[in-house]
Amino acid sequence: LQRAAYDALGLCVFNLGATGPRPELVLAMLKEAYGVDLPADWLNTLGRRVIDVERAFNCAAGFTEANDRLPEFFVSESLPPTGSRFDVPESELDKIWS
Repeated sequence: LQRAAYDALGLCVFNLGATGPRPELVLAMLKEAYGVDLPADWLNTLGRRVIDVERAFNCAAGFTEANDRLPEFFVSESLPPTGSRFDVPESELDKIWS
């Protein structure tokens, strides 16, 4: 959610390393720049809204649930040197968006 919010705000994703654990820094920056006092969960709310709008656009463009999957190599190919693979079941991913 934070990456989607940062993207919508035009912030570099590399800022996540410094501000990801402390979203209050971004909220303070926005307050200083724009005079807005945003709630603590605002970045997550923004990120979720961005993703919801992107998914609605994809649906309107003809994408289906079958298209809403990671490529097979994410789960079938190991990542050197650790041998890690993406192992989150699709049923768990589906719960995120329902």
